[in-house]
Amino acid sequence: MLTNTTPKVSIIIPTYRDWDRLNLCLECLKNQSLSLDNFEVIIINNDSSDGFELTDIPNNFKLIVEPKAGSYAARNAALSIARGEIVGFTDSDCLPDRNWIQNALFYFEEKNAERVAGKVKIFPKEVGNETWPELYESFFAFNQKRNVDKLKGAITANFFTKKLFFDTVGLFNSDLKSGEDFGWNRRANNFDISLTYADDVVVKHPARSKYSELAKKKRRVFGGQKKFDFKNIKGFVKEITYIPTLFVLTFIIPTYRLFRESNLGFWSQVKVVYVIFYLFLILLKEYFKLLFGGERER
Repeated sequence: MLTNTTPKVSIIIPTYRDWDRLNLCLECLKNQSLSLDNFEVIIINNDSSDGFELTDIPNNFKLIVEPKAGSYAARNAALSIARGEIVGFTDSDCLPDRNWIQNALFYFEEKNAERVAGKVKIFPKEVGNETWPELYESFFAFNQKRNVDKLKGAITANFFTKKLFFDTVGLFNSDLKSGEDFGWNRRANNFDISLTYADDVVVKHPARSKYSELAKKKRRVFGGQKKFDFKNIKGFVKEITYIPTLFVLTFIIPTYRLFRESNLGFWSQVKVVYVIFYLFLILLKEYFKLLFGGERER
């Protein structure tokens, strides 16, 4: 039976029309090695028009609604009611390992960690028979160790920190739709709040197996970050030259990284290069759509 004690950890999960995958995530959280009275789970429905209700959930799981669009607005809403000293973030399409929360707690309690970025383990539908998009994902998706070591940031698919640091650093920028995972972490760096990569704090994430799934994600991220600047000559020139910049950022650099750093065989690398070029074309199309007033992807 659950007690009325304050939980050590608050787990925060935003969701947007993703109930089937969320239920799989919640099943993993129900079966954590850490006892249920030591953590709470706050799910944020980011679609106020969706009256879906969760049933058969423990007393320490709660569902709230955040009408402002965007996962960062949703996370901020959960932070306002979170009771744990430590807050952990994941996404509705992730499957936390049974020891996910317990292992994260170890870093805070035994190693004095201040921020912990855990491993996101990508898995295909069928090992040995990966689709080309799955091969792409196996190298490029959710490389949390690289995020920490080289980019000095982390993604909220698997991230823990002390709640008090949101008083120090501030909340997520709720006006952004993408990229604020790194934005918040980079601001935290300015306060010398340590960031630790933890290989044993694991969530699993299915590799996107279809081109349409990859394209949707890339459009969403691009639309969440891209801002147009025609206020002055400098901004106008920047936009005129943006297409070659886009080609370098989304094709040249990823291809160079692939051949330099990946353990994929040569023909698998060739397949991934094809996917990289496909995604460049998707983003080029999205650029022109947004330039002429098109709606941004959610």
